Amino acid sequence: MTGPPPLFSPAKLTVKSGNAVFFLSNMSHGSGHTLAIGPVDRSSHCAKSSMVAIGDTAAFTVQGLKPGTYAFWCTVDNHAAEGMVGTITVLP
Repeated sequence: MTGPPPLFSPAKLTVKSGNAVFFLSNMSHGSGHTLAIGPVDRSSHCAKSSMVAIGDTAAFTVQGLKPGTYAFWCTVDNHAAEGMVGTITVLP
C-alpha cells in the first residue's frame, strides 16, 4: 500500500436513538468508500451506504437506531483491517 491507511474522521460518534443522518465525504486519493453500521464485532451490518467515489460526499440515513454501542466501518477491500473503523454510541 502506498500513502497513509484509510480512516474515518471522527472515529467516535454519538447520536440520539431513532433516525440519524451521516455524511460521508471521500477525501482519499485511492478508492471509493462505504459506511456500514452493525455490532461491535462487525459480524454483520444493519445498514450500509452506497459507494462514495473519490471527491464525492453522500448523505446516508439510518432509521430506527436503538440505544447502544455500534461499530461503523468501510466494506471496501481490506479498509476495515487497515483501520477504517469507528464506534457510534446511540443515546436514548
